Amino acid sequence: MRTRIYSTLAALLFTAAAAGQSQQSYISNDPIAFSMGNTGVVAGASAFSIYNNSAAASFSENKAAFGVSYLGWQPDGLKTKTPSLSGYYNVGKRISLLLGTQYSFHKKQNIINENNEVSGTFKPSDFSLNVGFAYRLMDQLSAAVNVRYMDAKIFDTHASAVGVDVQMMYQCKRLAAALSLNNVGSEFDFDGSKIKQPTQLNVGASYELLNEESMHDLKLAAKVGYVFAPSNEKSVIAAVGAEYSYAGLISLRTGYSYSDKKKYLPPFATVGLGLNLANIQLNAGYLIGVTKHSPIKNSFIVGLSYTLF
Repeated sequence: MRTRIYSTLAALLFTAAAAGQSQQSYISNDPIAFSMGNTGVVAGASAFSIYNNSAAASFSENKAAFGVSYLGWQPDGLKTKTPSLSGYYNVGKRISLLLGTQYSFHKKQNIINENNEVSGTFKPSDFSLNVGFAYRLMDQLSAAVNVRYMDAKIFDTHASAVGVDVQMMYQCKRLAAALSLNNVGSEFDFDGSKIKQPTQLNVGASYELLNEESMHDLKLAAKVGYVFAPSNEKSVIAAVGAEYSYAGLISLRTGYSYSDKKKYLPPFATVGLGLNLANIQLNAGYLIGVTKHSPIKNSFIVGLSYTLF
């Protein structure tokens, strides 16, 4: 009975975190990527690059960036709360070191005994620590590797796993293209009930339309992903996003993501707002469910970051 409950709850937590304990594999802890339909694979360098594509960090002309974010996932249902801390530090002109950590708190769950009676409650949680290394192979091409340690708690049992991401990014003036293979690694073992990581392959591209005379900027991004979900079902994900910026001070963002709701996540739209005040950036995003009774509607994220020039 308990083994069956472990398996069911573990699957529930993977769905609640939108790809399991490595939550950032789909729902990014980056407010900018979140607001643009979760097109993070091709997002530019930021304090949250380790949750998108670490290869972007080595293209940054800044010395470092650090940030904190807070993700409220499924506030009308699972009520998962995920604070995170991340950043990057550039060594010379080609090497970037990245670090990120997050802790997810899930709502209380009932413990059901053999008689289908509630015998108590418990509160699941999960934690991850991410370390990344990016190297600029050429002026226009960068590659990165992330290693992630994850720990999940269900009942009084902990299960841990290690995952690896391999990522690349190409940038040429206003055009960028990216490739990322996420969550290749070991399984979670809950007292014999094993749960696979949701391995995902993403490709993306973006194009920036600049108008320096009028100070209006427009960035367009798109992503296609292929997910091997923990249940061994496969799903194709497609997303598009846009960002309008004025004078580098204020940004408006929107996006849309599609996937098979029966296999992974229901489709959703996003909107977001960003403010850039010298070295400090404040960003927020909001998720709009586009299907009837969408379980992920009203999810949101806020983030504060600091850039060291």
